Amino acid sequence: MDPGQLLTFLAIHDAGGFNRASMTLHKSQPALSRTVHQLEDAIGAKVFLRNASGIQITDEGRLLLEHARQIRDTIRSAEAGLAANKAAKRTELSIGVSSIHPLDQFAKALADLAHDNPRTAARLIVGSDSDLLSAVREGGLDLAILPMPSTRELADLKAEPIFFDHAAVSVYCRAGHPLADLASPSIADLSGASWIMGFPGSIFRDRLDALFDAAKVRRPRIALEVDDARARSTFVLKSDMVSIFPLHAVKALVDSKDLVAIPFPLWDNPQPLAAVCAEGNEAFRQKFAEYLRRHHQHDE
Repeated sequence: MDPGQLLTFLAIHDAGGFNRASMTLHKSQPALSRTVHQLEDAIGAKVFLRNASGIQITDEGRLLLEHARQIRDTIRSAEAGLAANKAAKRTELSIGVSSIHPLDQFAKALADLAHDNPRTAARLIVGSDSDLLSAVREGGLDLAILPMPSTRELADLKAEPIFFDHAAVSVYCRAGHPLADLASPSIADLSGASWIMGFPGSIFRDRLDALFDAAKVRRPRIALEVDDARARSTFVLKSDMVSIFPLHAVKALVDSKDLVAIPFPLWDNPQPLAAVCAEGNEAFRQKFAEYLRRHHQHDE
């Protein structure tokens, strides 16, 4: 006995006849008749009797009816289980964050993501602004959190401002550096220093260049280009180079008095922080931006 024959028999019974079942199953009536005849041959008995009003189920057919329903329900249950399993498969999201962003708020936002989406695993990448934008564009990252890029840098990407970053940003040098002893260093003093900064296009590098250009002072010599804030702080600690850091990135070294903030005012206008993604990830971008915005407002 073929389960497919039983399901066809059940469909004909539930439809009330061969004509309606033909439309429901998208099969011709002769094809349905052949299937029923094959079932009847297999059990050695008729399942339907034809009369002027249509069809009438036989005792043998009624006996098979419940078994046919069980087969149909089992198949439907299996289909529902497979669909649920597919929907519940673990999802992995790759999120990048600029090294200038405070990681404590980012960690809290990741905790919210894990709580609201228990079957979602997050992969965290900390990198430079340019590397993060490239990774989003190439599909290596689903989302990046970084200072708002320029319109040219965004191009085909989607960005949403999250909040303005008011974190303290200063020029730092090692303890004992000549600039550390100046009560009020000038921009000319900074121009004569040896610098380590991120690559052209990084937020602090661009703002440093703009600062010197606005003052009509020669840009300082960039002796070394390193995007990673931790690596830059190590070079500053072991040399006479200076660099720009947000306080949170070097707080431990400042607290230990190994690094010193040079008392020179940089800029007052805070930088907007943004969530950047490729087209198609907007819903996730908006949700994660909500998490970050909530924790930023709570911490203020």
